[in-house]
Amino acid sequence: MSDCLFCKIGAAQIPAKLVYQDDEIFAFEDIHPQAPTHVLVCPRKHIDSLADVTPSDALLLGRLQLVAAQLAAERQLTAGYRTVMNNGAGAGQSVTSSPRSARYVRLPTTMSSPPARQVIPLPGEY
Repeated sequence: MSDCLFCKIGAAQIPAKLVYQDDEIFAFEDIHPQAPTHVLVCPRKHIDSLADVTPSDALLLGRLQLVAAQLAAERQLTAGYRTVMNNGAGAGQSVTSSPRSARYVRLPTTMSSPPARQVIPLPGEY
């Protein structure tokens, strides 16, 4: 999507400090880090919301977590780290990607340290 910030970063139209990239996923350091290590792990496929994912996206969603784990290991985050997917303004999503102020999740999986409290979803919430 042409007005999506994450799509532009993935297409190298906006500079970013990339720390990982392959054909499906790219990761970059947050320009306003909220922790000593704050990396956004994004799919190249544009996804507006978790409500839009289908079972065919399951492998991609899993790979986002695997890349986050790889980056955490490379950064020796042995004390722990957390991954977060903010989906909508009410969940803390802070990037506005269109002139109409629509919120595009683009599913950035934020991998940060130090560890925070762990939130475990209840059955049916995941």
